Amino acid sequence: MIRGELRVSGPEPGAALMAEDARLLEAVGAGAPPVLRFYRWARPTISLGYAQDAAAAVDAAAAERLGVDVVRRPTGGKAVVHDDELTYAVVVPAGLLPGDVRRSYALLAEGLVSGLRALGVDARCHDGSEPPGASALCFVAPSWHEITLDGRKLVGSAQCRRGGAVLQHGAIPFSWRPERWWAALRHPPGETPATFLARAASLEATAAPARVNALVRELGQALGRVLGVEFAPGVDVEEGAAVDGAS
Repeated sequence: MIRGELRVSGPEPGAALMAEDARLLEAVGAGAPPVLRFYRWARPTISLGYAQDAAAAVDAAAAERLGVDVVRRPTGGKAVVHDDELTYAVVVPAGLLPGDVRRSYALLAEGLVSGLRALGVDARCHDGSEPPGASALCFVAPSWHEITLDGRKLVGSAQCRRGGAVLQHGAIPFSWRPERWWAALRHPPGETPATFLARAASLEATAAPARVNALVRELGQALGRVLGVEFAPGVDVEEGAAVDGAS
């Protein structure tokens, strides 16, 4: 069993969080041990995929007025709004994952589903990909091997490979509060908070007694099993930090 490191951090500004994910990707590619980390965001933040057109996705003036930060991820995909959530980031040598991107997503999805189910969340792995559509938002439609709850997207993940290492990170929402950030995004005709919430799930939608420390424990163990890595705990989160009380 390979030894890795489990880290928990935050809340921190989005720019610092994305910079650390990029730094870890470089470090693991240079031979550092695998890392699984979980973190929180200091303020509502929109993260854009590395190739996403910022002007087409975000109303910068509205974002500033609402106090919503905007950052660029090292991974691809559409915009993700990070607000009331726990984010995971797994950084491993490329040799620990299949070379095929879809198969690597499927392997990590197996770990995510297993960890969530251990907490009583009826999570499922989406076995297809919906048309991307005009929305700038990642959570509007699940892609291959993303995690759903009651047919709605629960975990939005993105991946990149660089220098012999793989980074996959993803958002696990505790609740959705579109009134805090909706106006900061540009939307296609007909897309409203109601249509978004009909397609995006959160842990608030389940009665599972999920807590931050329990999520870290179960997801850490499950992702470690599928990767063949023992993620040794580092800094732990506050005991009893309730999912539905986090903001």
